[in-house]
Amino acid sequence: MKVKSAIFCIFLLIGYSILVNYLKKNSYISGDQGQWSFNLIKTQSFLYDYSPKHYNCLVGTSITARLCDLPNGFYCYGLSGLSVIDGLKILKQKKQLPDTLLVETNLLATRPESEEFVKKIAPNKFLVELKENSFLQEKYVPLGILSNFITNVFVPLYAHIKPYYFILAYKIGQFFTDDSSKKNETSFEKAVLLGLQTKEIDTIQIKQRFLEISNILTELEKKSVVLVFYELPTKCENRNSAGISYNRVLCNKKFNPKRYKYISYNHCEKYSFTDGVHLDEKSAKAASHFLFTKLRLP
Repeated sequence: MKVKSAIFCIFLLIGYSILVNYLKKNSYISGDQGQWSFNLIKTQSFLYDYSPKHYNCLVGTSITARLCDLPNGFYCYGLSGLSVIDGLKILKQKKQLPDTLLVETNLLATRPESEEFVKKIAPNKFLVELKENSFLQEKYVPLGILSNFITNVFVPLYAHIKPYYFILAYKIGQFFTDDSSKKNETSFEKAVLLGLQTKEIDTIQIKQRFLEISNILTELEKKSVVLVFYELPTKCENRNSAGISYNRVLCNKKFNPKRYKYISYNHCEKYSFTDGVHLDEKSAKAASHFLFTKLRLP
């Protein structure tokens, strides 16, 4: 009986794998179950599916994730609720490194890393190899596929069905969301404001974190990756906060502006924000255009 059950399970896995590989070009075949899952999907897609010979990459937090209208050859790797150091540690695992790496400095060393997230991405070499073009990727799990199918098929019916049905469906979906996603989203608002509005900062921890970041950047630079630093606009009262200002000091001291390119936005009053930190859609487009105008890569 046990042998038959094991054989049956193996055939189910093989069948599911074939189904995913056959249908994965369909937009309904993948989806996320929350912010934590969304970051996993974005990371696995970056590591395993995005593989041009030459490209440029932006690494940052949710502030960077709002950027849009990127030119061809640019990948925006902004992780909501996570830190720059998380992104850099994951970038190191990629086989093909970018020609140019643009590093967000707003929350560069003030936001702590998530060791749990980095470990979940690549717990061992065997799983890394297995997940390449594999149904084991987060975006191909059954709940992810189901949630994306519902979003693409049933949400367009919103105009024809009373809103409270969708509110009920949303609440039901929240109930079944895994604990890690709920915890990540609950603490998100606090994480966003860390280093922006605080009057006091832990300079010792920030220095230690920045040392680790600078070591990774130096290592990438030795592999012919060109470094560019950028500070995205935030609400004017946050521009010279303790966290952002201290990141500027550390960056300028380690990576001399005379040698490295820095891009900053001097007119914060020109931009609008959804919450004082994140750019709204119109301002995100304007910020993207400004960034790439100033970049002027060959």
